[in-house]
Amino acid sequence: MKYVENSESSPVYHRWTAMSLIAGALQRKVWFKRGHTTLYPNIYVILVGPSGLSRKGEPLTVGRQFLEGMNISIIAEDNSKESLIRDMHDCSTQFTDTTSGRIMNQSAISCFAEELAVFLGYQNVALLADMTNWYDSRDKWERRTKHQGIDEVNGVCFNFLATTDPSWLPSILPREAVGGGFTSRVIFVVQDKKAKTIPNPDLYPPNAGLRDRLMDDLESMNRITGPMRFDRHAREFYDAWYIEQDRLIETGEHPLTSPFLRGYLSRRPTHLTKLGMLHSASRSNELIISRKDLEDSLRMLEEIEPKMHEVFRGISDLKFGKHTAEVLDFIREHGPVHKSKILRTMTDKIDSYTFDQVIKTLLDSRQVEAKLDVARKEPIYGAID
Repeated sequence: MKYVENSESSPVYHRWTAMSLIAGALQRKVWFKRGHTTLYPNIYVILVGPSGLSRKGEPLTVGRQFLEGMNISIIAEDNSKESLIRDMHDCSTQFTDTTSGRIMNQSAISCFAEELAVFLGYQNVALLADMTNWYDSRDKWERRTKHQGIDEVNGVCFNFLATTDPSWLPSILPREAVGGGFTSRVIFVVQDKKAKTIPNPDLYPPNAGLRDRLMDDLESMNRITGPMRFDRHAREFYDAWYIEQDRLIETGEHPLTSPFLRGYLSRRPTHLTKLGMLHSASRSNELIISRKDLEDSLRMLEEIEPKMHEVFRGISDLKFGKHTAEVLDFIREHGPVHKSKILRTMTDKIDSYTFDQVIKTLLDSRQVEAKLDVARKEPIYGAID
């Protein structure tokens, strides 16, 4: 983190970008056996924040420069689905598993999409379905085409990092993709403002020596091959955590209560294990996941999960779901605020009837509280933290 300490972007964004870089460097060369399935280190991370306020693009730009300096396949955000599949097919390489001597195939690629809307387009169900499939890194992925036969990719490993303004998500993600499927595989990192103000970044040029050392670290990680495993203490920690998480879910005590996060919650053990792999690789080339690796990974998840549900506020089956999100955002930004000001400012979006339905939902769900301005005989609304 020292390399980006003079960045306006949130350190949280930079940490998750670093995780994506490590995943990109490891490619499909390391894996973790879990029962009948095999986990690979690829992750899907989307940095979410308001345009111009959160500085979410800078971490992605900085991160991409590191992988571009290595022999790692990277794709642009404006690729068509067909060219994306072709790039995955064409980047196929082989490597030797140093633990067994076997020759392995991989089609490992990292995608850095500075604008998620540009990459996915409008509710692109077909691409979302493919990305859902690619996350699991199957040994062979096939797609039948109408005129060209079968597209085939061996040893899929698709690593994904993107940024988006939350207001774009309702048009990007169809309702059926939310809750399970694609979104359960994504780690949404939500920040609403920049971390610091730096009017003249030229006063803090990048540290070339530190950059070179970080590049050396990534190159070293890129040479790691073989199966990873928990050490004894990590196994004990994971098993206890897994059992406790199941108990919290069954009793309704788990803090992640949003229905939109149910799919994510079921995949939380996968996210934790993948992050453990990344932390292990950043620490050593021994292919051992320690208890500290898992503890650090869990802390990263717990740091961002309280805000994760905000991503889905504008995506709802409810009649007034989008308006509810807009009114709540307005109250959070301007509150405490009079009812008349809300209606006057948002007159092009909602009428009085819609507002009454929306504010009732926000009051009943205790996201907003109301007080009476006796002098004006008008309610004032404020957000409840």
